[in-house]
Amino acid sequence: IRPGVDDHRAVLAWRRLRGSAAAAGSVEVLKESRSKGRAVYRITGIDSGGAAVIAKRRVLNETFRAERAIYEHFLPQGPLDGLRFYGAVEEVDAPFGWLFIEDAESAEYSPKVADHRQVAGRWLGILHTDGQRWDSAMLLSACERYPPPELVQAARGPILEAKRSPRLRDAGALLDRLLARLDQVASHMQSMVDLCDRAPRVVVHGDFMTRNLRIRRPGRDAQLLAVDWENAGWGCPITDLPQSPLPNSRSWASADIEAYWSVVREHWADVDHATVLKWATCATVIRCVTAIGWDAPLLLSEWPDDKLANMALYDAGLARAIEIAGWGGP
Repeated sequence: IRPGVDDHRAVLAWRRLRGSAAAAGSVEVLKESRSKGRAVYRITGIDSGGAAVIAKRRVLNETFRAERAIYEHFLPQGPLDGLRFYGAVEEVDAPFGWLFIEDAESAEYSPKVADHRQVAGRWLGILHTDGQRWDSAMLLSACERYPPPELVQAARGPILEAKRSPRLRDAGALLDRLLARLDQVASHMQSMVDLCDRAPRVVVHGDFMTRNLRIRRPGRDAQLLAVDWENAGWGCPITDLPQSPLPNSRSWASADIEAYWSVVREHWADVDHATVLKWATCATVIRCVTAIGWDAPLLLSEWPDDKLANMALYDAGLARAIEIAGWGGP
């Protein structure tokens, strides 16, 4: 945290937006990538209401425009609770823009709390059904194809490379199990594609994970707040529905599917309960394989132990997801 930073770039951008010379109390770095120019800061003491302000610096592209559209138009015009959006400003001498959003000073979301999962399920049901009323021309582009066609190969290729490494010889049994499970997923890929293609097109959050969720007023009147809408777009509702196959996972939101069904059943006459359960299972398999694809290339790093531990978790998780899907297993 850096106090006395009236010349900080986030504060200067805020002043351009508000047309004032308001002084900031402090600027806290939440995320910062010097190579990409992206950054997220928390500015205190600058809003007349006393709330902290989140300043997000992003490249001016479709992602920036999508997130701005969500905060500026979609959330204020719909039934979902949203954070206050102060506005956006573009830099004059660089292809970057700033989004200024209310700081979500609320309780953390926990998938271990049943009430949280139920609130998340209802919230997603409202997002997916109410979002269909929204004009698709309002700066939201179509999401990438789901599931991505390279899903299995992106995970399988790095694991095959890892198997050839002498340093990972002791992990051979684990890697073989993962390859066998990926082969099972590949054999059912077309059925997952068909399931996703038949689902309605909706507004999706795209990164519905614990880190992007907050609970306001915990208890009977709890409200869910979602942040980081960078991956939002028109897509398949299955994207937002993964269920953690492991009981101790804290990163997956695992929105309650029965609560989700209680909302969407009133809007989608051609979608039944069994289909929604299939959506959740499909989403879980895809998220497991995606996670393997993220970490598998790092098995060849100098220190692969942490990633091997992750692979053991993914192996157990994918085995459970395959069991739920009824595909059998090695």
